[in-house]
Amino acid sequence: MGSDQDTIRWSHPELIESIDISYTLDNGVKWEPIWNKQKLHTGKVSWTAPDVNTQKAKIRLIIYSGEKSREVISEDSFSIEKRVINILQPNKLLVFNYPNPIKIVWEMNIQPEKLELYYSKYNRNKSSNWILIDDKIDKNTTEYYWSPPSMYSNEVKLKIVGLS
Repeated sequence: MGSDQDTIRWSHPELIESIDISYTLDNGVKWEPIWNKQKLHTGKVSWTAPDVNTQKAKIRLIIYSGEKSREVISEDSFSIEKRVINILQPNKLLVFNYPNPIKIVWEMNIQPEKLELYYSKYNRNKSSNWILIDDKIDKNTTEYYWSPPSMYSNEVKLKIVGLS
């Protein structure tokens, strides 16, 4: 999944002078560099995958030993999932009855260190800034009860931010 640190590992019987490491999101049509001509003798490197959805990712190593180079590409494709937090509830027009709390429910495919919840009110096509509701939400929860402030707005938007 994107944003998680993964380790790319390799072994090579000969002395490696330097190595190029790259990845593809489209089964090798286009390659993006991770490391270029680095002297990495450990046989591993940490990598943060991009924040995209694909089932066609691969890793490519180009190993340089003396005058020779050797290209190695992962045999099987692997998946990368975009980091997502989806608000499930409220999911449609909802009238807030101040001071009654509303239940906010979400799902996420990330494991953040911290969650923050914000709202923004819209009136006559003019938006306000994002206003912090709470920045101390338990990272393991997927629901929150919010008592909205007394306000008039045609539309209120909610946003949840997961921080590492």
